[in-house]
This record gives sequence, C-alpha cells and structure tokens, in this order.
Amino acid sequence: MGLFFLLLIRTFLFSAPPSLNVHDFGAKGDGVTDDTQAINQALQAAHDQQANVYFPIYRFADMILLRAEAANSLSDRATALTLLNQVHTRAGLTAYTATTLPDSTTMSNAILTERQYEFFAEGRRYFDLVRNGLVSTVMDPIIKVHKPDAQPFSADPRTILWPLSITVLNANPKLTQNQPYN
Repeated sequence: MGLFFLLLIRTFLFSAPPSLNVHDFGAKGDGVTDDTQAINQALQAAHDQQANVYFPIYRFADMILLRAEAANSLSDRATALTLLNQVHTRAGLTAYTATTLPDSTTMSNAILTERQYEFFAEGRRYFDLVRNGLVSTVMDPIIKVHKPDAQPFSADPRTILWPLSITVLNANPKLTQNQPYN
C-alpha cells in the first residue's frame, strides 16, 4: 500500500523544480491519496510562494490510529482492535487479540506504543502524550536522567502547554499567553 508521506519544508519547496507532482513524492494513487489534483495544487501554490504556511501532512496510518484511539475512548474496543491491527499487521507483526488487550487501558497503551513506533522521529509523540495526559509520567524520568537539574513537568504542569508565538498574540488581541509564560 502506497502511503503518502511527505515532509514539506519551505526551503525544499522553494528550491524544487517548477513543476511539482504528487507522484514525484511517492504517492501511488491507490485510495490513500485520492485527491491528487488538490494536493498538486497545494504543492504548486507553496512553490509559487502564494501560500506562506507550512502544510501538515497526515499519513494514512496516523488517521487509522487516531480512529482507534477515539474508538477505545468511546468503549468500542472491537473497532479499536481492528483498526490497531490494520497498522500493526501491515508491519509484518502478529495481530493483537481481545485476550492480549483485555481492557481499555492496555488497548490505549498498545495504540500509543504503535504510534510511537510508527511515527518515530516525526514529531508526533509529545502531542500523543499531551492528549492522553501522560507527559509527566513518560517525560519526567527521561528529563531526570538527561538533565538532573531541569525542572520536571510534574513540578509545574502548566509548562506542558507551550507558549504562544508573539505573532499569534499580536494578530489576535483576544488571546492571552499560556501560564507561566506571560
């Protein structure tokens, strides 16, 4: 299955050839990336500097695992298991069963572990931890080992949220800076 995985970096796009095509980036048009025309238009707009934004790219496996996470949180473990196995077995691994993931907590842990492996070095792990309330649990021991003098997240949970950019704050006066960064 061809997965459309693309890291759009502004400098790369602006130095890219004038004619960009989604197929140049490995998409196969196999149902994962059905709307290649829209993707090509977005790539071309970025290349032409008409769009001064970074385009987030979501892989198909990301959507499947997010659906599995949502199904699990809605107590639909059968659907969550099916979705988790769709990604897990694609990697050539043995499928999970209802007996190996008997409750919502173990299912959640399996989904997060799968996301950790699937999206290694893609910058998604921290947001997974924030969404599941696990930043302090997972990151504090790592911080303690690598920077013993650093303040752990558990000391001030407000630091889990990042500060808002001054550009964003200036653009919208109704926003206030996240604590404790103000």
